[in-house]
Amino acid sequence: MENGGTHYLSSAQHKINSGSNQQLVTSSPTRTDSSSLWIIASGHGIEPCVPGAKIAFGSKIRFTHMNTGSNLHSHGYKSPLTNNQEVTGFGDDGSGDAGDNWKVSPHRSKGNYWKRDEVVFINHLDTGAKLGSSMKAQFTRNNCGNRCPVMDHLEVYSAKVNHGASMMWKAEHGVYLSL
Repeated sequence: MENGGTHYLSSAQHKINSGSNQQLVTSSPTRTDSSSLWIIASGHGIEPCVPGAKIAFGSKIRFTHMNTGSNLHSHGYKSPLTNNQEVTGFGDDGSGDAGDNWKVSPHRSKGNYWKRDEVVFINHLDTGAKLGSSMKAQFTRNNCGNRCPVMDHLEVYSAKVNHGASMMWKAEHGVYLSL
């Protein structure tokens, strides 16, 4: 998942040092490693989808991080840099709760299904907030320390206020299955 053409939805085993203390999710300036690969599956409480099935706009889905098995998650905790809603990795091997449910909405689409390289909004179903990431919320030595494991990454958050391009995402690289 790419945000703004320069950063990619990413995660690793690092924990947030505030709020929920769950797994940190960031936007990484590097897309060449597996930390930015996510598996898209049916949402919590929904029958599993057929691998390779098209994802209809408005479908309840979850994003499971390929390396860690945690789900993209949001809740009422405040994010560390922007004080929006915190976005974390939660759960094990794809199991989790309703806070892992998201919906993809088109930015400008004439179709009914999410397509590769198409700009979309990713909406958190429990809170109604949109997934976002901004250059104004970059992890630096000043806000993360000299040994920051996510130096130059951007904070990923969810917010109910539309911040334009910072809330737009697209699936760009990875393995795509089709029926």
